[in-house]
Amino acid sequence: MRRNIRHLFAFLPAFFPLLTLAATNRPDRIELRLDSEVVRIAPGANESAASGSYDVRIYSLTNGNELLFVDGLVLPREGTIKKAWYCDLNNDGQPELAVWIASTDGEARGQFDLLYWAESNRLERAEMPEIPNAWLRGYRGHDSFRIENGLLLRAFPVFRERDPADNHTGGGRTLKLIYEKDRWMWRLHAVK
Repeated sequence: MRRNIRHLFAFLPAFFPLLTLAATNRPDRIELRLDSEVVRIAPGANESAASGSYDVRIYSLTNGNELLFVDGLVLPREGTIKKAWYCDLNNDGQPELAVWIASTDGEARGQFDLLYWAESNRLERAEMPEIPNAWLRGYRGHDSFRIENGLLLRAFPVFRERDPADNHTGGGRTLKLIYEKDRWMWRLHAVK
């Protein structure tokens, strides 16, 4: 018995890199690069896909390809991480980090976090504006987010009162996130 255990322990070190690789290749982990910055986003360890937390870590890539930790945050989440963008959304010369999280229920409602570099050179979470109720009339989730021409766009189907969950007949609505008068706000986006 001891001999078998000893052989098992001799085999495990060779197996650990494979375990680590499998753990880091999850679809809900994201890595982004912008110039010499690397952004890593991942759900909290051993947490449910439906809810928990996620962490954001920003690194600076040195000439020797070493990662130096710059800053990070741990934030709550309700759903799975779908996509993220690291780009300048308000034309201030500093990139913002936009993170899209979708609920795991059948409605896939969008949670959206926006992080920015504060004057203290620390990453902070932006206060997101409320979407006016009139724009949410017929909203039942199924959000999608994208960056187009430097704007972050949020699109969703519009359901009429009698529409079944799998068939909307009210068209769709697209909102754009803009930075104006020192604050973020949603505006209706005219589709051309």
